[in-house]
Amino acid sequence: MMHKTYISTLLRYTLIILLTGLFLFETYIHPPHYSKVPELTDIVWQIKSLPDNSVIIHYPFTNNMKYQLWSIYHGKRMVNGYASFAPQLYKDARNMMRKYPDKACIDWLKDNGITHVVVEGTRLIKIK
Repeated sequence: MMHKTYISTLLRYTLIILLTGLFLFETYIHPPHYSKVPELTDIVWQIKSLPDNSVIIHYPFTNNMKYQLWSIYHGKRMVNGYASFAPQLYKDARNMMRKYPDKACIDWLKDNGITHVVVEGTRLIKIK
């Protein structure tokens, strides 16, 4: 007859081995998926060369993840980023950019400190 401590020790080690194997199998079966990083275009370097106090907005107004990735490289403040909530300025900007390049929209951009518009990720326009 086996001792009670031997059986509980054997059961404990068997359980540890099974759980470790299950954990390793679960983590190995799904290798990480990496997305292709969008290519950096010349516009990113043009934005980077702007003065430090520049504020940019992308048109059409979207919270495109590509633009957020670009912001890591150019380091300028950007209106249409992404956060867990949308502040009122963001909502106002989204509504106003529907009218771009209307004079009322340009005036609103100037009044709110936005200095440049990036059009479709290809052209940089200074707000005058």
